[in-house]
Amino acid sequence: MGGYALIGIACYRHGTRIATPLGDVPVEALRIGGAVLTASGRVRPIRWIGRCSYSAEAVGSNRQIQPIRIAAGALDGELPRRDLWVSSDHALLVASEGSEVLVPAYLLVNGASITRQSSAKPVSYLSIELDRHEAILAEGQAAETFLDNKTRAIFANAAEYAALYPHAGQPNAQYCAPYVTGAVLARIRARLDRLAQLALGPLDSHVDVATRVSVSGWAHDRANPASPVLVEILVNDATAGFVLADHFRADLRAAGIGDGYCSFSFCLPTPLSAGQRHIISVRRAADGVGLFGGLVLIDRGEGPHSLIAGTLRQHAPAAIAESRADIARFLAAQIDMLRRRPGGGGDSLGRLGRQGLRHLIDASGQQRR
Repeated sequence: MGGYALIGIACYRHGTRIATPLGDVPVEALRIGGAVLTASGRVRPIRWIGRCSYSAEAVGSNRQIQPIRIAAGALDGELPRRDLWVSSDHALLVASEGSEVLVPAYLLVNGASITRQSSAKPVSYLSIELDRHEAILAEGQAAETFLDNKTRAIFANAAEYAALYPHAGQPNAQYCAPYVTGAVLARIRARLDRLAQLALGPLDSHVDVATRVSVSGWAHDRANPASPVLVEILVNDATAGFVLADHFRADLRAAGIGDGYCSFSFCLPTPLSAGQRHIISVRRAADGVGLFGGLVLIDRGEGPHSLIAGTLRQHAPAAIAESRADIARFLAAQIDMLRRRPGGGGDSLGRLGRQGLRHLIDASGQQRR
């Protein structure tokens, strides 16, 4: 492989059975010019087969090349028919609310019915290319074929394609279905978790940075450490997007927070205007539980501040109506987040309310003096 990492490539692990007009055939037994069945029932010829292999050492140290296992029945109780092993970015065609979307396998990992093989074992991958992007049947489950987005060179036999098709141009990068969006992904993950009988656990989390352009932090489900938390970012009560907390941070691993793969960084779709204040809230998508420090005020022309901290620097009695409304929203949201946290109690909520009011009163008294 020449040191390349397997990024954004649709690959089947050696041994995966692919549907053909003659029945299911191991992917390594397929040949260029042979036929496969698409998810729509059409027969299509194979244009090319990409091949790559990785040593146990490479797999153990590189998360991007570790295969994902979708257990038999994990997607709807019946499919896939056998355990399906694919590369991390390989997209499955998944039904959702009357339509179908492409979902990269790593976005579905829940640590139970869909898992990542992190142990150091060698792996061989094969990728099937047709004359256009399609979904074919792997262990009965619809999954994508290879589409060359200038990634063919990753394969060990990339030169074979140039020899077979010396005059081929860059193919049209048109996908067979839309890729999943955040809100749809949240619903799909919730459905698969219910099917796997997973129950959400206590949330350990922190929002480290929230600015007009990005939000970053970490989130970890204590009861399901191998299931990355899907995080929802809201700006002024409207969803700005979703991000999976599955990136590595050495400090988190050193602190004993899972294996360290529980951080996230999210770029807002549009930078927030400096001419108005914004409230950013960050929560677990599955149940709305807020991340610690996950309610932040971005004030006019300033950096991010906690809303209460910002208010204490103002003349509380003379605060304008808009500021008072922001304070009320903030306190209500903080109390709601504490109430929804596992183990949250009424007494702690009472202390929060009393402490917040006492700070405001003290601040106003100091200003009067």
